[in-house]
Amino acid sequence: MNPRREYVAYLIGQLLLALGVLWLANATWQVTLTETISEGLGTTIRESGTNFVPFLSISAVVSIIALLGIIATGVVGRRVIGVVSALISLVAFISLFFVTSEGIYGWLAIAGALLMGLVATNVFAVVKCSRWPQLGGKYDRDSPARPQSDAARDPWKSLDSGIDPTLD
Repeated sequence: MNPRREYVAYLIGQLLLALGVLWLANATWQVTLTETISEGLGTTIRESGTNFVPFLSISAVVSIIALLGIIATGVVGRRVIGVVSALISLVAFISLFFVTSEGIYGWLAIAGALLMGLVATNVFAVVKCSRWPQLGGKYDRDSPARPQSDAARDPWKSLDSGIDPTLD
């Protein structure tokens, strides 16, 4: 696959997965109705994903920040950012196994799939980032500047000596 396409696929995948985890962390996973015996009134308690798995929102925010960091840094920085983000997503995935509430197993399965997707995209970034384009990389010079002759610096002298100054 073309390195530029890999890079764009990583960026889109990481962003979509991180936004999915962020949405999941804020979604209502469980609604509990409580009733007061003396007054006959009930209270509704809505619990989001962050109440059950606090690492969900942390993993989503770190993944979005990692996405921006991978855009802005070089190869070594991309590898460090990818490893750190993958480890945080892996910790969030492992924390899913310690949730003991009943009736939220569907939510836990969705969270597990999204978090493993984040781990996979970050490992992909660590492995493939050396081939990806870098921010400002097109301005880097491959070799030191070669000195130009007097004829090449002055277009009129180039024309007099038979060199076309537009072909460089």
